[in-house]
Amino acid sequence: MLPVLAMYSMENGACGDFVTGAARWQGELVVGTFDQGACVLRRGEWVHIPLPSEMVNDVAVVGDKLWVATAEGLVEVSRDLSTVVYGEVGDNAPRSSPGLNHPGANALAVRGKALWVADVLGPVRLDTARPADGWRRYRWHVTGHSYQAVAACAESTFVGSEDDGLALRGLELGSQNGKSDWHHVNALDGLPEDWVMALACAGPRAAWVGTYRHGVGKLDAQGYTPVAGLDDAWVQALAVDGDTLWVGTADGLYRVNDRAEKLTTDDAWTVVVAGDELLVGTRTGLIVYPRAAPPPSR
Repeated sequence: MLPVLAMYSMENGACGDFVTGAARWQGELVVGTFDQGACVLRRGEWVHIPLPSEMVNDVAVVGDKLWVATAEGLVEVSRDLSTVVYGEVGDNAPRSSPGLNHPGANALAVRGKALWVADVLGPVRLDTARPADGWRRYRWHVTGHSYQAVAACAESTFVGSEDDGLALRGLELGSQNGKSDWHHVNALDGLPEDWVMALACAGPRAAWVGTYRHGVGKLDAQGYTPVAGLDDAWVQALAVDGDTLWVGTADGLYRVNDRAEKLTTDDAWTVVVAGDELLVGTRTGLIVYPRAAPPPSR
């Protein structure tokens, strides 16, 4: 078991209990919740962040800006908590114009200054140094629906859907979607199922893939290799810390090195490595653990 450093819920002022996103934003703790919005802990007080929807699916930090994925758009948040909301862009809009394929933003991933968004209809890439024209939407490059997970790796990008497995770029695996540079990998190509819930980078051209009810595995040029001991896990979150893979599932948090080790029984919906901390969002609040396990007692 891991020692608990801190716990945050509505009992001690947080905006909600069902935590779906967490981050450290210039030292301050941010949580996003399933139906109570997002808030930031400032000078010991939780401050609500104004959003277009109280349904928050993910949060991420790029530079000095906080980004919040909500059911009604992607929100850029400045330090004074002023916001810019990016919603759906029409089919006839210029390719680089600000906005998403669909207002429902489900997951975020950061690579350098690039922010990747998985919205309901597909992936979106934003160069955050150019928020006015640094957008690229890939709705017509992918075939799945309700994209819920994204991993932005050094030489590849992976996006997970509810019904067609993975859309991936930078790894020639599965079937190519027409003339685009996106490929698709699903159950016909070796995935245990087509519903992908969570993703994390496993190398420049590889990803850890967490599925709805059939565990987690590594996808690379050799195909899909499952993690032993998690074959039937309902995977909801993944995070990589060096050689350690953290797996958040419906029945607890697991740490995977040479083997899968169950550490908690909390329903883990988000897992984030932040400095010396591991932030784990559950249905009953945010739990902060140390990243490193304590030495064994003698």
